[in-house]
Amino acid sequence: MSQDDTVNQVLPLVPSNAFSSIILSGVAEHASKAIDVTLQRGTPRPNKPFVLKERGRPPLPPSPPPSQLPPPGNFTLHLDIGPKIGRGRVGRVYEASVVVSGSSPELAEMKLPDLVVKISRRQDSKKLTREAYYYQEMECLQGVAVARYYGLYETIVPADRDFLPWRSDPLDPSKRQYTYDSDISDSECQDEWEDDQVYTEDELDSQSSDDEERKVTAAATATDQASDEGEVVNFANDEYSDSDEEEQLLPVDTPVTIIILERLGERVPLGCSLPKGFRKEIFGLYHDIAELGIDHVDIRWQNILSVGNSPSALPSLPSPFTGRTFKWRLVDFDRSYKTNRTPAFSYGYHIGILSALLDGIPYGDAMEPWE
Repeated sequence: MSQDDTVNQVLPLVPSNAFSSIILSGVAEHASKAIDVTLQRGTPRPNKPFVLKERGRPPLPPSPPPSQLPPPGNFTLHLDIGPKIGRGRVGRVYEASVVVSGSSPELAEMKLPDLVVKISRRQDSKKLTREAYYYQEMECLQGVAVARYYGLYETIVPADRDFLPWRSDPLDPSKRQYTYDSDISDSECQDEWEDDQVYTEDELDSQSSDDEERKVTAAATATDQASDEGEVVNFANDEYSDSDEEEQLLPVDTPVTIIILERLGERVPLGCSLPKGFRKEIFGLYHDIAELGIDHVDIRWQNILSVGNSPSALPSLPSPFTGRTFKWRLVDFDRSYKTNRTPAFSYGYHIGILSALLDGIPYGDAMEPWE
């Protein structure tokens, strides 16, 4: 092959299930020494579905289209963690750069977009497995309406290791100390659901609003925001926020989960007119996820991001339902659930909340779902 042929060669894309293990550089300390952490491919777990038992409705939520992915790969991806660029109820999002020397050599001849890593907060590993489930269910919408997803990965952080992203997460006495054995049973991934394994309408209202928990979360994450957004992470400067020794729990071996996603762009600016066609585009995104029987739940300004615009960004793909391409993506699906409501009904449910949200953006109002 000539040099010109090499330059003009179109590299194949890395399949989203290509990685069996992820190495994160220097994200833990033991005996005052920085150490890498290796995580293995995990199993996403769903939230309970919401099933309406009415005449004429299908008994179960719809199944996703057949996967177009090859068999799961066995590559290793080694990542350096960069600036923290986002945070939420169950995890923090960091830029990530590939360490070529520590990754599978085959990746040098393949194309990856810029990536981010979402790392579960202390004691919230279970919730991030739920978000992974819905990205996996929306395989046909990755690069269309949601970010491209490159897998869920898990490991145990031993009690004697200082996992640096958790330095601002005190142990919470109100939360169980989850282990993999007690975390989520395989029965939650079944194809048949008993009456007590689906949401009732009262439970759904509680799960969707959950006002007090989400207000507390908003207050907690507000203290963790603009001052460090975009800064290079300096874990050494993080400190535990709970100084009352009587309230702290002894460290235990604790699961951590991460998900790997493509890097997206920015949010639409608050206090400015909506970009031309923005409202129609966002409605189109929610139309597509409704076609898969998925309710997003977290309909928030923070969870709508533009597509990436770096040289490594991958192009938008056409919608499998409408053929349209979009300049925006939805993120944050840990509270989502599947439903047997019709796509039109689910779409209408989303649009009612979404319209109020979009109306407030030009006035600087990032309306929250509990408001």
